[in-house]
Amino acid sequence: MSYQDEKMREAQEPVTGSAVMGEAPLEVKSPSLVLRAALSEDIPFCARALSAVLEGILDTGLAPLRERLGFTSLEELLSAALYEGSASLLSLRHMTVLSADGYFAGLLYAYAPEEGEALLPDFVSSLMDTDTRELISLLSGSLLPVRPGEKAFYVNTLYVAEGERGRRYGAALLSLARTRARALGFNTLMLHCFAGNTGALNFYRREGFELREEIFYAGEAATRFPEGGFYLVKSLEKTSDSAAGAESSSVEGRQSPGGSAC
Repeated sequence: MSYQDEKMREAQEPVTGSAVMGEAPLEVKSPSLVLRAALSEDIPFCARALSAVLEGILDTGLAPLRERLGFTSLEELLSAALYEGSASLLSLRHMTVLSADGYFAGLLYAYAPEEGEALLPDFVSSLMDTDTRELISLLSGSLLPVRPGEKAFYVNTLYVAEGERGRRYGAALLSLARTRARALGFNTLMLHCFAGNTGALNFYRREGFELREEIFYAGEAATRFPEGGFYLVKSLEKTSDSAAGAESSSVEGRQSPGGSAC
């Protein structure tokens, strides 16, 4: 099955549900832009969006598990995990969907890793090999390089459908993450990004994120991502926006071509 964004949008039923209440106004212009908490009816879109991000990253590592469980695609495995994942970090309660003109346009998946929840439901995590489990730990924020005094809110996935990009939807979703984090008492926003994902790195640098730690992977991931990745950080203190600085510039200097997922 193709995960091309335009095809995904064409096949998607119009979005329904209520808008998220109490969030900051969106920094975009659209006559019918809606942000709301993900519902069970959104699982097909959320699974497709996550599959589009993770394709080429976790699909190979999860293939034996997927085949053992009888799923034909990563999307099907993620759909099942979302249906079963109410007690894990891979849960709809950590996801917000963005719709434009009645169709899905983006997804924000963010949470506090220190909540102590398992990332995946037991039926998935118990069957993963060691390398895949370690990579998922890195991607999930379980190993964040948090400094004393920091309380970090983790952006696992910020996704905008390809046909909807260039409209500041990504900035709007990131603004929502900042607002939500501050409201919950967090003072830092963190995320992971692959070193080869130059587009995402440039975007996050513009949004004031700085390099915190360079990461190198093990096993198959090291072969597929030899340049490694980064943990990026943005302080949510009011003074930080004017000081986005030298380290974020160093991220730009370390970039290399290729990659589309973060």
